[in-house]
Amino acid sequence: MKFYPTLQETLARRFDDMDEVRDVSNHGINCGYSGFLYNYEIDEFYNAFEGEIEDVLIDELGYTYGQLAADANSFQDIRNKCVWIVAESFCHHKVDLVDEALEAV
Repeated sequence: MKFYPTLQETLARRFDDMDEVRDVSNHGINCGYSGFLYNYEIDEFYNAFEGEIEDVLIDELGYTYGQLAADANSFQDIRNKCVWIVAESFCHHKVDLVDEALEAV
């Protein structure tokens, strides 16, 4: 996956197909979407945007470190969870915005 200067721009460019965005929003990203499937992909994404990911999780979504570490058996599990939550949240928000725009018409 190509990374852009910010987390939001990278997610916006990666998730530009609304059918896929709805699938992620409805079923979760851990069902297997390119760029978020293999540990090395998740690690690259996490390392590129660690600070922004933490800001979204803690400041915007209200997660605690304890919640993020719950049921984790390794730091890889925590990274996966963090990246997946942020990507799913992005997709949920995008679906909400599109649906609101459609309702306004």
